[in-house]
Amino acid sequence: MATGLHIPEPEFSRKIEIARIGDAPIHIEAVATAEECAALAPRLDVLAVSRLSIRATLGWNARRTLIEVTGSASAVVSQNCVVSLEPMDVEVDVSFARLYTPGSAGRRDAADGEFAADEDEPPEPIPEDGIDVGEVAVEQLLLSLDPYPRKPDTEVPAAYAAGAPGDEKENPFAVLQRLKQAH
Repeated sequence: MATGLHIPEPEFSRKIEIARIGDAPIHIEAVATAEECAALAPRLDVLAVSRLSIRATLGWNARRTLIEVTGSASAVVSQNCVVSLEPMDVEVDVSFARLYTPGSAGRRDAADGEFAADEDEPPEPIPEDGIDVGEVAVEQLLLSLDPYPRKPDTEVPAAYAAGAPGDEKENPFAVLQRLKQAH
């Protein structure tokens, strides 16, 4: 029975099959096409993505029990300034690191020595169709974007900094002071 659930394909997919990772790590460098950048803008909730590039390394750990993915992404996105509402270009550079484990067990026993029990994120299970390094980079980029971008040297107008005209409220203690003076 079909559930009707549709999971969209990633806009910037760079999948690496696990069988390709041998004794030596794999190094990846990729630049998003204009079409990929245009498709990413709505997902990142920005006006436009004018550039996105990644560098990553995938390799087995020393015991060949985990795959380590490390890398960096660099992007230029256009966002509206929250003060002036004018478009502005923002350069974003992020780094990422993830661990993947074979099989469906995303957690390992701390006694196994693979990772400490207090780590923020345990290893993820390796997807059957490979590790999507592009998607890892996009997820990190999404987390790194400023939700309230502000152009340098943009000041909030004085009329708005103090509140809207007519929004002034009387100090509640002033009422008590007047009552005290009336007696």
